[in-house]
Amino acid sequence: DGVDSAFTRFEQGWGMPDIGRLYESRKKLFVVDQERALRDHQAVEYRLVVPVGEPELRVTLAYTDPLGTTAAAKALVNDLDLIVISPNGSRYYGNHGLLDTNVSRAGGTPDRINNVENVFLHEPAAGTWQVIVASHRIAWDQHGETPEWDQDYALVVCGVEPDQPPLN
Repeated sequence: DGVDSAFTRFEQGWGMPDIGRLYESRKKLFVVDQERALRDHQAVEYRLVVPVGEPELRVTLAYTDPLGTTAAAKALVNDLDLIVISPNGSRYYGNHGLLDTNVSRAGGTPDRINNVENVFLHEPAAGTWQVIVASHRIAWDQHGETPEWDQDYALVVCGVEPDQPPLN
C-alpha cells in the first residue's frame, strides 16, 4: 500500500482507469456527471450505503477550473471541497494523506491546491456514509447554462449501493 515511495501518488499520479475493474464494479457505482452546480459557499450532501464486507470505498471529485494568472499566488481559481464522513463520524478531506500512502487518513484540512480530490479507504465500515461537495470559493463562472456564477462537477463513488438522491 505505498510504503515504498515509488508507489505513492507523489511519484506516480492518479493513473489511468482500468476498464475491466470499472466494468466489474459497475453495480457499486454512484455517479454525478455535471448535473449540479454550486454557487459560492453552497454544499450538496449525498448519503450512500456501504454494504457489509465491501473491500474498499473510492470517492473522486473533479471539476474544470478556469485558468489562473501567472502572477497569482495560487493557481486554483474556483475551489470545491470533498468531505466524506463515516458512519461513526470520522471525517476525511479530499487528498488528505494520499501523498504518503494510497489510503486516506481521517482528519486533516480541505485541499486548496487541486481540482481533483480523492478519498480512498480499505475495508470501510458498513452503513450510511455522507459524501459532501462544498464550494469554498467560486470566483469565476464555469457553468454557462445558468445566469449565476457557479461551478459544476463530476463525482464518482465506488463501493456503495447506487441510486441515492442528494439531500439538498
